[in-house]
Amino acid sequence: MPMLRCRPLFLACAAVATGLVPPVASVAADTLATKRALVVAMAHYKALPPLPQCPIAARNVAAALRGAGFEVREAFDVSNGELNGALASFAQQTAPQSTLFTYYCGYADIYNGRAFLVPVSAALDTPDRIMVEGVVAASF
Repeated sequence: MPMLRCRPLFLACAAVATGLVPPVASVAADTLATKRALVVAMAHYKALPPLPQCPIAARNVAAALRGAGFEVREAFDVSNGELNGALASFAQQTAPQSTLFTYYCGYADIYNGRAFLVPVSAALDTPDRIMVEGVVAASF
C-alpha cells in the first residue's frame, strides 16, 4: 500500500554559485555570469495520484526563464537515479558567479525531520522507503 501522506509541492529556488543571492541589479549588470536553470516536473506516478498540472506549469516556468536569458534543462517524470543525475550534472556544470534557479513540481514528504522529493518511480510501500526511493530536498 502506498504512503498517501505525500503532498504536492511547487518549489522554486534561486541562488548564485557562491551561495548568496545578489540584488537583481547586480545580476543584470554582471554580463559575465551564466544564468542556468533546472526545471523538474513529476506527473505520472507509479503509486500516487497523477499531477497533470506539473508539466504545464514547468513548461511555462521554463519558457519564462529562457525569455529572461537562462539556459534551461528540463526533466520530466524521472526516477530517483535520473533526478540525482540531473542535479549532479547541473551542479558540476556551474561556473563561479553563476545565477542558478531550480523549480520542482511534484510530490514531497518529510521523514525523520528530513524533506524528500518523490520521483515518479517511487513505490513507497512503507514510510521508511522514502529514504531509499526519494531524493533529499536539500540537494535540490
